[in-house]
Amino acid sequence: MQPSPTLSEGPMTPSRLPARTCFNKYFAPIGPGSSRGALFNMSSSAIGAGLLSLPYAISHCGLILGLILIVLGAVSSALYYRIVIKGMDESNISTFIDLANKLFGNCAKVVVEILIIVTLFGLICAYLTIVCNYVC
Repeated sequence: MQPSPTLSEGPMTPSRLPARTCFNKYFAPIGPGSSRGALFNMSSSAIGAGLLSLPYAISHCGLILGLILIVLGAVSSALYYRIVIKGMDESNISTFIDLANKLFGNCAKVVVEILIIVTLFGLICAYLTIVCNYVC
């Protein structure tokens, strides 16, 4: 423990603290409870981990293949949503579970309900993991 400064040394001012370089300020490891950690946690919750992991995935598969896979995913999602919306419009059904029941029967309704429950449980586990990493 260092002794407190005497009156002759004067009070500790910010100019007497060691200077942090810009690199150390913005690229140092993110500590728990830090402002940058809280900002990253909030942005990952709002944007989604999938979108934040796209640069990492593209770095592993290459730029050309990565862009092809992103476009393929976007086209398949657009087709899927068009089919679901058209099926809901034509059958006057407002929920996804009821659409699965009407198109494929009671077994599909149960499968869709179970998949929704599993997805929500996974989201809750991921959220609690993120919160515990930054709070606990």
